[in-house]
Amino acid sequence: MGFFADIMDRLGFHHDWIVLIMRCVCSVTYTIALNEDIRTCFVPFRGLRQGDPLSPLLFLICAEGLSCLLKEARIKNEMKGAVISMGKLSITHLLFNDDCIIFGDASAEGASTVRNILTEYGLASRQQINFDKSLVYFGVNVGVEDRNVILNILGVRMASNPEKYLGLPMMVGRKKKWAFANYVDRFRKRIEGWSIKYLSMGGKEVFIKAVLQAIPVYAKVGSYPSFTWRSICGARDMFNEGLLWRIGSGEKVNIWNDPWIPSPGNDKEAGTWNKEVISRILDNAQAQRIFSIPLVGCNVPDLLVWHHDAFGEYSVKNGYRSLITKLNHFTANDNIKNDNYKQLFTSVWDLQISAKIKIHLWRLLKDYVPHFSNLVKRCLRIDTVCPLCKKDPEDMHHLLWSCSVLRRLWSHLYIPFGSSIIPLEGKENFVNSFLQADSKSRHLVAISIWALWFNRNKLVNEGVTFDMHKLVSFVKSYAQDSSTSKLCIHSSDLSQTVLWRPPMHGFIKLNFDASFLGSKKFSITAVLAKDAEGFIMGACTYPIMDVADAFAAEARACERALIFALDMGFRNIMLEGDSLTIIKKTKINQDGQIYFESDFSEH
Repeated sequence: MGFFADIMDRLGFHHDWIVLIMRCVCSVTYTIALNEDIRTCFVPFRGLRQGDPLSPLLFLICAEGLSCLLKEARIKNEMKGAVISMGKLSITHLLFNDDCIIFGDASAEGASTVRNILTEYGLASRQQINFDKSLVYFGVNVGVEDRNVILNILGVRMASNPEKYLGLPMMVGRKKKWAFANYVDRFRKRIEGWSIKYLSMGGKEVFIKAVLQAIPVYAKVGSYPSFTWRSICGARDMFNEGLLWRIGSGEKVNIWNDPWIPSPGNDKEAGTWNKEVISRILDNAQAQRIFSIPLVGCNVPDLLVWHHDAFGEYSVKNGYRSLITKLNHFTANDNIKNDNYKQLFTSVWDLQISAKIKIHLWRLLKDYVPHFSNLVKRCLRIDTVCPLCKKDPEDMHHLLWSCSVLRRLWSHLYIPFGSSIIPLEGKENFVNSFLQADSKSRHLVAISIWALWFNRNKLVNEGVTFDMHKLVSFVKSYAQDSSTSKLCIHSSDLSQTVLWRPPMHGFIKLNFDASFLGSKKFSITAVLAKDAEGFIMGACTYPIMDVADAFAAEARACERALIFALDMGFRNIMLEGDSLTIIKKTKINQDGQIYFESDFSEH
């Protein structure tokens, strides 16, 4: 049945499945069009069909034959591969899609083994290895003569760094910044164009995401230090926290700065302390802990010990135990807080509002906003008093919760964000209240915080007088417009699933729709006319003022569609719109006059 069927049979596939797959493969035919002349179709004798989703999986089954040949060579000690452990683990090959990386010995015997395996695989599978696109990488210790011998045996060219694979350099040495500098430069050039300077905050977010996703980078690389050294450096703070001076002569210990007092619970007593002096300098609790330290003698030098072990010795085991105990202690208190922040940021990014508002709220929660307190941290000599309430210093907690102007704004908007009884910081109160609020209140809170910051900047930078009534009206209008646009987008998404159907021959189909803006009682009508072949016969848009509601906007859109048909001279027409009720209530009498039923406005 051929190589492919034999491979599936050896891998354990059922006979019926093999027959079914072979029917799919063997039924492939090709037809060539030459000079607009279609030639007779022919059946290929080898190769897989290109473009269908099954072919990549079938190719992997074929490549399993090459993988088995390489594994067999390693078992017979004909190939050693690349050793990645202390002589125990080696890699002979890596497969990725239709590419294969083979690790072999830099010798004539190793090259001959690889060449023989590739030749055997090609003869069995009838797949030809493209040696013109194949490369050989050599280690730094391989001499020039050995390299030439290997190249002649394999019949491929030597790779010259920096070669790239999947957008990344094939070889990365110690100079990792140099190896990946190209990607940093490409990213910087793309984002430093003149066009991004005129984008909003939300536009910059989309732009940066698009640029990063357009650069093909499929892997990451760690820093050069070994895993052991990175682990030691990572545990350095934990290790220092567990160190304690064992008192001997007392000459090396600074009693005020160095750790030398044991933790509570050690009731050992030995040696002699000057209890009168210690009790006079320190409080009773600290004095009792000092008295529990046994003195081994004045002639013994001070010694650093690990106070989490009874013998003062550090080991990985007790260090790990100490770290786990510490983490469990903090985790019990921080789990709820971390979960709240995770839910908060998820809720913020899920808000159906403008990206600039979500980004501002996220920056404020991260304390990235340039309020007065942050500017003072950057050595600017300015007054930190809030320019709106003129009472308290302006910082993150003030802008999120405690500003009296913000509280009055929320009161006018009927947002149930009352004063918290629990004595928490403003940020903590905001997080708890935001998570307990409903969707409408969350939208109003986000918009109000952004709008208040915008008016604050107008006051500080341009001297524009702050007006609470205008701000309340703006927030309400903005929130209503956002909800209206959300409904329009949702309606548009649903309408995309409905396919347009052509009318009967000799008829013109009129598609009409309306977009309604409730805050301004304004709608825009669009009409599109197509014939039975799908060709556009005409189109128009028409703005309409003083529209009562969305239903009335659809009715006016239907009216404009019929008027447009009469103006264009269409007689045989079909109407298609979002509202079946409106179409049913549309009447045309024998004289060609258009009217609506009397109860039309009562829908």
